[in-house]
Amino acid sequence: IITDPDTTLLNDPVFGGQTPALAINNTGGIVPGEQSLHFLRNPPTISSATTITLAVGSPGIGVSQFQLTLFDIDNGAGQFEDQITVTGSLSGSSVPVTLFTSTSNSASGNVVTGNAGSTPTQANGNMTLQFSASVDRVTIVYGNGSGAPADPGNQGIAIYDVNFCLPTAAVLSAQKTLTVFDPFAAGLYAVPGNDVIYSIVFTNSGNGPADNDSVVIIDSMPSEVEFFNGDIDDGGPLSDPVIGIDSGSALTFSFGSDARFFDGPIQPANFAACNYTPSAGYDPNVTFICLNPKGIMAAGAPDPSFEIQFRARIK
Repeated sequence: IITDPDTTLLNDPVFGGQTPALAINNTGGIVPGEQSLHFLRNPPTISSATTITLAVGSPGIGVSQFQLTLFDIDNGAGQFEDQITVTGSLSGSSVPVTLFTSTSNSASGNVVTGNAGSTPTQANGNMTLQFSASVDRVTIVYGNGSGAPADPGNQGIAIYDVNFCLPTAAVLSAQKTLTVFDPFAAGLYAVPGNDVIYSIVFTNSGNGPADNDSVVIIDSMPSEVEFFNGDIDDGGPLSDPVIGIDSGSALTFSFGSDARFFDGPIQPANFAACNYTPSAGYDPNVTFICLNPKGIMAAGAPDPSFEIQFRARIK
């Protein structure tokens, strides 16, 4: 999508006709020259800008390692001062960008400004932008810096070599462990009559996020234990029978809506099928605990994870 509110984009018969136009004249120093998308504009004021918006990938998923190069970002010595502002986002949330400049431009934050002259066939005005995290929208605002005259002259850039990786699916794994519930450090053992805390940690080791609200865990209760439907730490800082702990996953967990139970012998088909209401205290009838933390489970490095804890008594 190109937004040009002041109708600044010009026809350039030498560089391919009405711009934006594909042309081989803007080469950025590449030999032999290759096609790039050329923009030529004549802004009426220093504040006039043309906005280029790229929607990439599926909304909310986007693409990873997005990269493109711009040619001829330079300074026209009293005629113009090219200035590029780059933003990227995923589901409306900002994603940081890395800018690689050349000798005729420099970067400050997400803004690149021309500081010396260049020509369309030189590499001096090249600039490459890169998003390491996934994006589904990239916006490039092309205007002038504060050093341009009030009525700038003709100025031009070109977009070249757009690259990105398709996102991969989330890769989830889970590990279940237990520790003896021993709040007073009495040295208790995992023997009948004592309680244990179960911990289920699930991790996304893939390069893509999980779909919204798609993470569901249905865990079988061992026949040797009975679920504790009460304050998991007996008056400590926690209060619910099941708790969630986030480690960079962006998931949230609410016991009232995201934990359910089942009392049948066969695993329920889905979260909605978990329809048993446990009695207060220890309930031996709970055979499955069903968990559905909310949100889009993030991907990244280190691998994001989320932990679920609940308590049971050894029979």
